[in-house]
Amino acid sequence: MEMTLGAFVEVYFQDKRGELQQRSIRNRKLEQEQDSLRQENTRLLQEQEGLEEDNRALENEQKKIRDNIEQMMQSEQFIQRDVRKYDEDPQWQLPEPGAFMSAKTYRG
Repeated sequence: MEMTLGAFVEVYFQDKRGELQQRSIRNRKLEQEQDSLRQENTRLLQEQEGLEEDNRALENEQKKIRDNIEQMMQSEQFIQRDVRKYDEDPQWQLPEPGAFMSAKTYRG
């Protein structure tokens, strides 16, 4: 059985036609899946950027709160120091009332 080159090519392509169609279908499915993955990747990147921006905003807010707490702690230290000064400094102490001194006399 002799076969010409043209006949061989025809038989070869008939045998491979089904396989080529399946590969073409598989390639289209893979391209669609790749496009879907690219879209999902883009969406996730945008979501990540949004979350990073929210994180930066929260970190800034946290820093402001820490600064406020530190200022409040410093203010509390100053107030405690002033309270001790008024409690202990002789300049701010009232003299002891004399015997039989009335409140009116003591205030005056």
